[in-house]
Amino acid sequence: METIISGLFVFCLAAAAAIIGLLLLKKYVDLSSLANHQELVQATLSIVGTLYAVLLGFLVAGAVTFHENAEARVLLEANSLCDVFRFARGLPDPERSVIRNTCRAYNQAVLDTEWQQLDKAKGSPQAWTSYFKLWEEILAVPNTTQQGSNIQTSLMNAVQNLGESRRTRITMMKHELPPLVWVVVLTGSAILIGLMYLLMGEKNVIHSILIAIVTGVLCLNTLLLYVYSRPFNGAMKVRPDAFVVNQDMFKQSDTPATYDEIFGKARASTP
Repeated sequence: METIISGLFVFCLAAAAAIIGLLLLKKYVDLSSLANHQELVQATLSIVGTLYAVLLGFLVAGAVTFHENAEARVLLEANSLCDVFRFARGLPDPERSVIRNTCRAYNQAVLDTEWQQLDKAKGSPQAWTSYFKLWEEILAVPNTTQQGSNIQTSLMNAVQNLGESRRTRITMMKHELPPLVWVVVLTGSAILIGLMYLLMGEKNVIHSILIAIVTGVLCLNTLLLYVYSRPFNGAMKVRPDAFVVNQDMFKQSDTPATYDEIFGKARASTP
């Protein structure tokens, strides 16, 4: 919410500054010599505006894609953790309970610690500890039977996907657009508004409204670029909904159902 309020404030401030700049320019600078060059000004404005619109459009589209990838990584991380929890059900005790409790600890650390400190762009030490414990516990699972070997293989694949998604997410948390990109975006906006100043109009009100509209559109696109390039901060930060769902699923009992509980009724009803 704070980002949206700040964006609206900058939007109003930029539009007001652009209008004041136009009025001051017309008051203190004689622009009558530009009357004979309006076709050239309009052509230049059209070319610069088109090029800048393409550039800004690509930047915003790339930022949106980056944000969507961040959401996908969070979902894959939570789903992989859930896979570890479910596959562990096929293990005997104490391996089953130990691995499932570590899954619960990892999920809780992400919700209670990691997501509360996203602005620091650091992973939770508790979550890292639980992740490393999962590897150790899964590698220590005895695989003397074919079933145990298959379950261990599935667990290793799931925790590998968990680790890859986690490392990618931590890297994305530290992502920022290079300063050069912001220099290009802000300079391009200033040039475009400056060219709008050179258009000649009989009424200052209409010219001011047009300047405010162009400035507003530029501010809105720049705001989108800023918000979507930071998927773990601000108003559009990724939510940990998948981990919240995991929290509900992890409340189930670790005691597996017996053979008779699963197949007893079906076997009894068979003639």
